[in-house]
Amino acid sequence: MKVDLIGNRFGRLLVLEETATRKGWKRYFLCECDCGTIREFAMAGLRKGTTKSCGCLRLELFIERRTQHGMCETPEYNSWRAMKERCNNPKNNHYHLYGERGITYDPKWETFEGFFEDMGLRPEGTTLDRIDSNGNYTKENCKWSNITEQNINTRVRKDNKLGVKGIKKEYNRFVVMFRGISIGRFSTIEEAINFRNLYETGELELNDEQLEMVEKHIQKKRDWKNKRTACALP
Repeated sequence: MKVDLIGNRFGRLLVLEETATRKGWKRYFLCECDCGTIREFAMAGLRKGTTKSCGCLRLELFIERRTQHGMCETPEYNSWRAMKERCNNPKNNHYHLYGERGITYDPKWETFEGFFEDMGLRPEGTTLDRIDSNGNYTKENCKWSNITEQNINTRVRKDNKLGVKGIKKEYNRFVVMFRGISIGRFSTIEEAINFRNLYETGELELNDEQLEMVEKHIQKKRDWKNKRTACALP
């Protein structure tokens, strides 16, 4: 006997109609989720109870579970925290590029739960990226970008032979440069770019020893500039 599920409810899903989709013996039905999403689902999953929503229920349960167990250790939380630091903290190394320029974020993103609801899981090898670099951090203007997308249209020095900001090659290693100092060496350029992006976005910060090296580098450049100026005077 052919089973008709039309009009029945399974969790958050209301069955609207059967579709023409067939995969072997499996039948599929078009369903509307309580969140408004309309998709087709296999009849087997609906009847067994393994399919209860379009995915929104899983996301909500994930947020609740990860929050209860401390999301401060997750990549998503680190991206959210770094974003707020760049926009709110004048002492942050990148504040002049964000908060000082008036870059802010959606009020919903004041809480991590609001941010995670909009952005979801952070795919491996990506960082939080704004589509319009002059726009704010919002769901519409943000995406998880991989290392290649992050470096498109990035300004590099004319003498940079690799064409990637802050990366140079020495022998068979790729050296990561940040704020004038070397902060890491990698065997592949992908690893080097990803590592530098974490510092560029503020998700990782220089330690005290590295900051001291930066100050020495700045002072060295300042001394050299003063020396050249003094030599140019009559």
